[in-house]
Amino acid sequence: PGSENGGSKSDKLISFVDFAPTVLALCGIDAPPYMQGHNFLDQKNKREWVYGARDRVDEVFDCSRSIRNNRWLYIRNYHPFLGWNQPSVFSDLGEIRNEITNFSINTGTLFSSEQNHYTSPERATIEFYDCLADPDNTHNLALGKLSPTQQVSLEKAQQAFKRIRKKTRDVGCLPEGVMADLVNKNGESIADLARNGKLKLDQIWDVADSVGRDTESALNFLKSADPSISFWIINALKASLPSDKNNDEAFRYVTQTAHVEASIEAAAWLAGESRYSEKAIQVLINELENPNWAVALRACRAIELLGLQAKQAAAPMKKLYSLNRHKRGDAALFLAFSSGAFLDKLGEETEAWDFTPKH
Repeated sequence: PGSENGGSKSDKLISFVDFAPTVLALCGIDAPPYMQGHNFLDQKNKREWVYGARDRVDEVFDCSRSIRNNRWLYIRNYHPFLGWNQPSVFSDLGEIRNEITNFSINTGTLFSSEQNHYTSPERATIEFYDCLADPDNTHNLALGKLSPTQQVSLEKAQQAFKRIRKKTRDVGCLPEGVMADLVNKNGESIADLARNGKLKLDQIWDVADSVGRDTESALNFLKSADPSISFWIINALKASLPSDKNNDEAFRYVTQTAHVEASIEAAAWLAGESRYSEKAIQVLINELENPNWAVALRACRAIELLGLQAKQAAAPMKKLYSLNRHKRGDAALFLAFSSGAFLDKLGEETEAWDFTPKH
């Protein structure tokens, strides 16, 4: 207020993490050293790159990362077998989202490539956009032959991506159940564990980077005792071309591994195949009662997405829904979202969600 720069505009690149330091600066308070952002109103502070992250939202699991500068946007999707428009109870209550979903499922209309990019059940492992020539980001350059300029720009973006991911100690490569176990075991926050070098983030991200790109390199870590590495090995197998060898390896995880979230990922994948289906779905059912709610939610979501293929899970999903539908807290809400969505697919009776503000 009262500044001579009031009402001015800027085309600087700004990250969400910059808002807290900026507000503190406006209040005359220095940002604490652990904050990664900076005061974007200070003309000395300019970003060359902005790093972005997308992880679980409510009951919807995801892991996607991005980086962009003034021209180029690079996106790395670590779950390419999941689309951008995953079913989501709260989001699907919105009129526009609901209309898009219903239209894509029920009309049989042929969509344009731009529409398919959003509604498809899968997505590209790598997306790369020229934000000047393609401001709406509808033409994924990574799907075609790159010009020399584009190739150099892609490589620079990938280098900056890994550099900033390391600098910020991005812990998104850790499944949430693993995070909870690490916090309980060590008595420190996950941020402190990362800051103190107690996590193998570089190695885990290296395995995650093999998803959709280099499955063989992931298999070099098959004997790892790290549950996060096991998790990403399964996802690398899942994102690779189908093969009985990969399926058998995943089945070994279901039956032998003590790494529960890797087992859930493998079971979710194999449940769609008749020779594995019954045992795989039972693995998911067993984990619905896991005391670590993030693990239970992962199993619940896997059953939800299987839909009618997982009819044998109807009774335990009804029990889970009944236990959580009116319980307070995020964990209960997300479990009720997912179990209720599954029951809806089976034609079972559920209560409609209503988030209209009560006066």
